[in-house]
Amino acid sequence: MALNYDAVRKLKTQIAAKAWGDSQFRAELEKNPKAAMEKLLGQSLPPEVEIKLAVDDPNTLNIVIPEKIGATGELSEDELASVSGGGWGCFCFCDCIHI
Repeated sequence: MALNYDAVRKLKTQIAAKAWGDSQFRAELEKNPKAAMEKLLGQSLPPEVEIKLAVDDPNTLNIVIPEKIGATGELSEDELASVSGGGWGCFCFCDCIHI
């Protein structure tokens, strides 16, 4: 399944905001992430899609390494244009450290 990383980033932000404000949704997400996502989206996800939940806390930092794009790991001109524009890549609501 090909991912649109901009859409996924926006969805992750929406999910975090909903989990922070809706304790029932957060409990569902922690119990069965895929079912909670399907309920939120109003549609079934393909069987091959697996959703894992990782929660940061004061003693835990989860790092996600995205899949390489393309066989060479390089962006096409269209992919590059869709992600260009500066910035350093944090899309959360925390006090991130610039590396």
